[in-house]
Amino acid sequence: MIEHHTSSLVQPHSSTGQFSHYIIFFSVPAGAVPGRPRTKFSAAQLQELERSFREQRYIGAGEKRRLAAVLNLSQSQVSIKTWFQNRRMKFKRQTQDARIEALFSENSLYPFQVFFSQVRSP
Repeated sequence: MIEHHTSSLVQPHSSTGQFSHYIIFFSVPAGAVPGRPRTKFSAAQLQELERSFREQRYIGAGEKRRLAAVLNLSQSQVSIKTWFQNRRMKFKRQTQDARIEALFSENSLYPFQVFFSQVRSP
C-alpha cells in the first residue's frame, strides 16, 4: 500500500526577496521507516577506506572493527559495509567502462586499415 503525503515550502526569491509558496506531493510505501542520515566521511576517512579497499575488496569482521576504530565510527554502524558495497559497484562500472573504451580504441582504426589494405599502389 502506498501512502500519499504533502509538504509545503516557503522560500524567498533570490532577486526580489518576495516569498514563493510551494506544495510538494510525494508517495512512500506504507509503514516505511525513515532511513538514518547519510554518513559523510572526511577526506582522511576516505583515504583510509580507499587504502583498505585496494588491499581487499571485501571487508571482514576484523578489518571492519579496525576501520571503525581508526575512523572513529561505531562498529554497529553499517556505513563501512555500505561504503565497501558502493565502492565495489563503482569499481565494476569503472572496469566495464575501461573495457568498452579499450574495445573502441582498438577497433577505431579497423575500417581504415581494411580500406587502405585494399588500395593498391600504382
